[in-house]
Amino acid sequence: MFCPVSKKVSYENEELALEALIQHHIRNFHQQDRGPRNIYECQHCGSWHFTSKGARHPELESDEVKQRIKKEQLGEYWERKLR
Repeated sequence: MFCPVSKKVSYENEELALEALIQHHIRNFHQQDRGPRNIYECQHCGSWHFTSKGARHPELESDEVKQRIKKEQLGEYWERKLR
């Protein structure tokens, strides 16, 4: 689903948007200073979207999530390589 105003992908709630943000970093191998940085609730549609502006979401900065991203990126790398 997309926002009718911003045309961005919409997520139903904050938790889904945060998980999608983490998955986006995993799939796209974003470096620390690249890719979407945070999520926000849209004033127009009430859904949640990614943003590349402002501070990085605190979850992206947590050691646990950083380790998860690295681990899942490694799996993603080998999955792509073996296709």
